[in-house]
Amino acid sequence: MINMLLDAMANAGHYWSVAMAALDGAVMTIAMTLLGAILAAIGGMVNGRARLYGAIVGGMLVNIAVKAMDGGFAAALVAMVAVTIAAYALGSTPFLLGLMKQGRLRKP
Repeated sequence: MINMLLDAMANAGHYWSVAMAALDGAVMTIAMTLLGAILAAIGGMVNGRARLYGAIVGGMLVNIAVKAMDGGFAAALVAMVAVTIAAYALGSTPFLLGLMKQGRLRKP
């Protein structure tokens, strides 16, 4: 069981490096992740489900970019999942900061 998990992690790491090579390095990946985070934050202004949808759209944009640059389907899927998770986490930051601010203001 543990060997299967380690093998899956190694394959995901390999496909991530293929996706990074297809996107021409880390700068484009960071830019696409920030775009997904912006979409998630804008969706978060509506509700939590829209925040998730915004992050998924950002991940789909990365998927399209990796496929367009001959990265392969598996690499595009791994990049989409990774960017979606990162974009959702970064897009939730304004919401979490607002909650912290409200909690600080409510203390007597």
